[in-house]
Amino acid sequence: MYTVELNDFSKVPDYFSIFEHRKYGGHFLLASEKTPHIFPELADFEHMPNGPQIDYTVLEKDGFDTEHPLFICYVAEINKNLIGYAIAYYTYSTWCGKAMYLEDLYITPNYREKHIGSKLLKAIAKEAVNNNCCRLDFSVLEWNPACNFYKYKGATDMTIVEGWHHYRFSDTALKILAADP
Repeated sequence: MYTVELNDFSKVPDYFSIFEHRKYGGHFLLASEKTPHIFPELADFEHMPNGPQIDYTVLEKDGFDTEHPLFICYVAEINKNLIGYAIAYYTYSTWCGKAMYLEDLYITPNYREKHIGSKLLKAIAKEAVNNNCCRLDFSVLEWNPACNFYKYKGATDMTIVEGWHHYRFSDTALKILAADP
């Protein structure tokens, strides 16, 4: 675990810190029964009332209680209260090699526009660069005001530039696809 150094941002709360999320103090802040609000809060923000389908025990098992974690996580906290997080994982591109995918970057409403999202995004970007990733991919809902945040940071909207569309096989469709004829 390490703290990401803060720049001198006047809007950043005094006791704000970002940690690479590993087990510390005998618990996981993100994967904890003490923070059940964060994922339903994200689902509400994204207008997706049926998500999430997992709880903190699955996160703990997949990300922290394994020799090969399935994701990288950074958390933002104030006074040991979770105010935001970023989850990413490695992918692979046949065009350029090792890459990273940002699954979630979420800041609770009271702490938005205080540079916390910037610090979490920078932490993930440093992780990607330090591990020789050629790019950082992610998806954003078209109505989400964060689109402007990402564009300001230098991201390219691949749907506009190259016409890529993001598809998914979920649950039943995935099982049908995998089934023997």
